[in-house]
Amino acid sequence: ENSLDIIVLWHVLEHLTDPVSTIRKAQKILKPGGSLVVAVPNFGSLQSRLFGKHWFHLDLPRHTYHFTRQSLLAILGKSGFHTKTLATRSFDQGIYGFIQSAINQLSTARPNMLYSILKSSQQKPGAAVISLQFLLAGLLAPFALLEYLGSGLSGTGACLMVRAKKKQVLDPE
Repeated sequence: ENSLDIIVLWHVLEHLTDPVSTIRKAQKILKPGGSLVVAVPNFGSLQSRLFGKHWFHLDLPRHTYHFTRQSLLAILGKSGFHTKTLATRSFDQGIYGFIQSAINQLSTARPNMLYSILKSSQQKPGAAVISLQFLLAGLLAPFALLEYLGSGLSGTGACLMVRAKKKQVLDPE
């Protein structure tokens, strides 16, 4: 307890069965004034609302929890943290998330096909499918950039990134 200066949970919490317990454990491990850095997909994002069940970052069943700005800040606050910074701009998560989500919505093929191709998964589709995925990605890129800029300005980007400090003394609740 009280031994670490910083803990980073970068795209971890959404995969856990009990993310609140993990945040509380982090609070105990951090020194007073220590930092917790968290990044999760933003369920309240413009992309989530635009693409619904086709949203790339929904990633069921691997993502067991989904967070909005309000829910993440509430969990952090109740777990003994004070939020110092919150951002929703993530170039890679925002741009790629839009492109893959739009392809998912437009295509009847397996969801996240472009992601599987880029990851070099063992089950490769034919050349025509690969070509179509990359063609769509190229055509969607300008729209993805516009969404990235707009959602970044409005605070509704695809990813929540928070830096929080451990409170010196836990407020009684």
